[in-house]
Amino acid sequence: MTSGHDGIDRLLPRHELPFDLEIEWDVTQARGLFGKSSENAVEARLRDISLDGALIEVPMPSHNELGDRVSIRFRGEAGTVKIRHRRPTTTENRMLYGVQINMTPGLREVIIDVVDQIQGTDRQLQEQWERAH
Repeated sequence: MTSGHDGIDRLLPRHELPFDLEIEWDVTQARGLFGKSSENAVEARLRDISLDGALIEVPMPSHNELGDRVSIRFRGEAGTVKIRHRRPTTTENRMLYGVQINMTPGLREVIIDVVDQIQGTDRQLQEQWERAH
């Protein structure tokens, strides 16, 4: 078990994102005029990620509580997350949600790709550091 920068114990290590990644939060279907359905979602940002969880920053107001399951879409892949903890950000009108990801095969592939990119960035920075010292 590892401990994150926020002091929360985790099964797998989390990776802070060195770049912004958007995620669709609370994806729902709405029936519109003339029986047409449309999709609604809130644009949110991933702050850190692991192979089983993430920290997601969501605009407030948000009706989500601890234990809620929320539909998401990340890089075109749909899935659900379970809220494990939440706290307001230092930025007004935003909330941070620590979530456990319920993986679909497509979502798992996308997340593995992102973690690989981050670890590659970490390795490149480590190699640069070692060469400089």
